[in-house]
Amino acid sequence: MTAAPAPDALLRAATPYEVAAALMHHQPAAAFRSLFVLYGYGSDLIDRVTLAEVSSLDARLEARSDERRYVIDQLRLAALGTHRSIEIAGIWPQFYCFANCSIRQFPVFFALREANQLPLLESLLTRIVGQVTVQHQDWRLENAYEWALISAAAAQGQLKPEAGFALDSNVTWRLMRPVTEMGGRSPVLEWHLMKASERDHVEALPLMTVITDAQGHLLRKVDQHVLQAFRVRGEASPVEPVSVALAPDRQPLVRVSLQGPTLRGDRPSRVEVDTDAHSDADSAGLKRTISVAPPSANPNVVPLHRLAG
Repeated sequence: MTAAPAPDALLRAATPYEVAAALMHHQPAAAFRSLFVLYGYGSDLIDRVTLAEVSSLDARLEARSDERRYVIDQLRLAALGTHRSIEIAGIWPQFYCFANCSIRQFPVFFALREANQLPLLESLLTRIVGQVTVQHQDWRLENAYEWALISAAAAQGQLKPEAGFALDSNVTWRLMRPVTEMGGRSPVLEWHLMKASERDHVEALPLMTVITDAQGHLLRKVDQHVLQAFRVRGEASPVEPVSVALAPDRQPLVRVSLQGPTLRGDRPSRVEVDTDAHSDADSAGLKRTISVAPPSANPNVVPLHRLAG
């Protein structure tokens, strides 16, 4: 399972299943093609940083009853802008993703040659995000970065819908998802007002749905009128903390391992085992070859229903 990130951490280690889904682009209802921020594979963006997408991938699936093993024979990435070919072989990168972003919402990944490079990458993150939008006019990374900041602020209690009055202590907010558009526009946020006792129940029905801007300002007058029904009468009571819901990824059914490509007959570069996985096949000893080519460009708008499970 994935280790929980530090409370203020924006990045976490990606699971082998998430990496496999990113490379093969098989995460269901993915908003757009996976984007990779490479550190230590060139300087196309800034020093030691390159932005890339999968160019070609040859992989084999070795399936058993309780495990799916992806053996990558060849992986090439194409740098955005220059289209420079980057072959990953010999040293399998350390992959990271945003801590509070589902791979269905924002399939953005960071690939590092060594894990100890992560603090330096994080210190450059704001500069990288800005440079991507200026140099490539590509807002995928900016949208994921903004959502990571928004969801972190909500989880820390710094962001919630501003009703203009105190709400009953028996209710609480759950931040559900953003409605994001490419082009530097701030996302519209969907919130659910929940019973405090059902805050952590994934399938609990909301009392009402509220739409706000990225600062928590209500965008529909009707929301403020309906919220009056939950207004506290008399002295205000403490309000339960906000919870953040992620668009659900596929549920784990079996273990998955990922083996990187070898270099000149060397031993495999790395093998990781993870329990967050999914596979529709369950036949023992199944082996087949997977060849993936990049799909066509995705639409620039991420509509809400694409993220809705």
